[in-house]
Formats: sequence, structure tokens, C-alpha cells
Amino acid sequence: MNTFEYIKNWTSYKESFSFFLPEGSEGRPFDNQYEIIDIKKINNTMSIQLTENIKLCFEGDIKYNDEGCNLIIFNFKKLKYIVNGVLDKEFSDGEFCLTGF
Repeated sequence: MNTFEYIKNWTSYKESFSFFLPEGSEGRPFDNQYEIIDIKKINNTMSIQLTENIKLCFEGDIKYNDEGCNLIIFNFKKLKYIVNGVLDKEFSDGEFCLTGF
């Protein structure tokens, strides 16, 4: 199973998500809960669309580490954090943590 398939499968067993960007949480940790609307892969970019019009785009040959409730995504060339269609933040290193329940 490739990375994209694994992430899509991992999220399918969970209903509610929060996340931590490489610089930390947006707001107080776990206060904001989201649902995943869609996960796509086009060429070398994987995107995760969340409720509240949040989109996360991972460019590059990403890797993951499954820690049960946490899925750590790393090794991206670029991570774009897009809110309401506007680029809010961009990262070129670090780890992204998707927490699912």
C-alpha cells in the first residue's frame, strides 16, 4: 500500500480530526474539530480538504508514521495551509500531525 492509499485508509476509520502544523496548533489544541471532505493526489501533490474550508497541500515524496490516534506526515518539500481559498502559511520542513478519533 502506498503512502496516499495508507493515509486515505487511515482517515476512513475516524470521524473527527484536529491537526498540528509544523509550528504547533492553530488555536488551543483539540478545541477545533474537523471532518475530512476529500483526499486527493494529483501528480506529486496530496491535498486534504477539511470542513470550515481548510485545505492542506503536501508536495513531494511524503512519508508517514502511524502512532495510533496520530498520523505524522513528514518529508514534504512544501506544505501549504490554505483557509477560504487563501494561502495562510507555507512550510518547507518539519512534521504535520493529523489526530483522528
